[in-house]
Amino acid sequence: MCIANNMKLFMRMAVAAMGLLLVNGCATVTAFTESALNKPSISDTVDSFESAALAIKTSNRILLHAPISEQETWPEKLYHAPNMANALKMALSGIGSYYNVTIPTEFDPETGFPRPTSPLYIMIKDRNQMLDRELNKHYVAFFKQNPNDITCSIIDKQPDCVNEFAYRNPLMAYGTITGNSLELVKLEQKVDLMSQGYRECDAWVRRSNEGDVVPVACKDTGLKGDEVERSMQINLTKEELKIARNNYGRLSKRIYQASVAGADFTAAAVTKIGIAIIKFPRAVKNAQEEFSGWKGAVNTAMILPRLKNLFSAIDIYKAHLGTQLIAYKTMYKQLNEKYDTTDDDKTREAKARIERFSAAYAKLAPKLEILARGGNVEFSTQEALQWERLAASYPPLEEMAAMFTASLQH
Repeated sequence: MCIANNMKLFMRMAVAAMGLLLVNGCATVTAFTESALNKPSISDTVDSFESAALAIKTSNRILLHAPISEQETWPEKLYHAPNMANALKMALSGIGSYYNVTIPTEFDPETGFPRPTSPLYIMIKDRNQMLDRELNKHYVAFFKQNPNDITCSIIDKQPDCVNEFAYRNPLMAYGTITGNSLELVKLEQKVDLMSQGYRECDAWVRRSNEGDVVPVACKDTGLKGDEVERSMQINLTKEELKIARNNYGRLSKRIYQASVAGADFTAAAVTKIGIAIIKFPRAVKNAQEEFSGWKGAVNTAMILPRLKNLFSAIDIYKAHLGTQLIAYKTMYKQLNEKYDTTDDDKTREAKARIERFSAAYAKLAPKLEILARGGNVEFSTQEALQWERLAASYPPLEEMAAMFTASLQH
């Protein structure tokens, strides 16, 4: 009888999770929802940091390594639901987290071993798979072979195409339509150097031995938020802007979609880290249950080798995520003010999530600063409740399950 009841619960949760993920299909919703449902655990803490690492890499890829033109459709597809195989993995992973069991649906490319996987981790991986399919291979190859070029001619140009160029990435396209290409070339170089240092840090954090990568190489990012914001301001005259709107109208909408999606990924990553840190004291209290019995043997093998490095890496993650969020928010706010970018439902929802996150993060940031410097902080019950309420502000699973069931019937 107990087994039958558990199977019913398992199936009901699977359908509910599938409904949630297929209806929303966005990074920040996934991050908040899974954080609200999961019990505080060491496994979830580790996954939060590693999901953030993948989000940083994906965000960098969108900003620096995704060729874009007015004809490209990949910016819009960043908002689409995951494919069915990944959606099933996300549901399975979410159910495992609910029962406080690590389900290794993925392999860690750094170690080659199975890794704890949350729905967010799989969601971001799905977006990377989409980019692998959708990014124009000709443009990717061209810019790799010609790293100093900002543009190349569009191949298979459509008859209604106004701007005949493809750009190396959204940042360079943004620089062109805002009239400050030279300034943003310098910014691109700094962000790229920053990301190279991050990759070393990320490897150090994820591997079991601290000595694999020299920590000193990861300490100084050399790039501040106000520097990013200043270099991305639009300084066109009224006459120049009128011409730019005619030449870059459709392109500006593509850049806008990409920048809002990039900010959404970044907010999702900080959300995961923030809630994991707040929940960590409770995770420690639950550790005895988490690492006991057969569940403990599985969790211990996959979790403990990485745990010791995570909190020492808060500053690394925070610096990269903060820089990315500033860049993306500056891009979409400036475009929204100067160009006719017109939000659709997906971008409007994403921006609302980002703003809610930003307001909550502003209150949490001072304590993260203390943690990054190695200090001790305590999170109040009110702070925990604020982030839990923020997580729970999305539609409940039962409602999503009903919506998903209705969609299957039709």
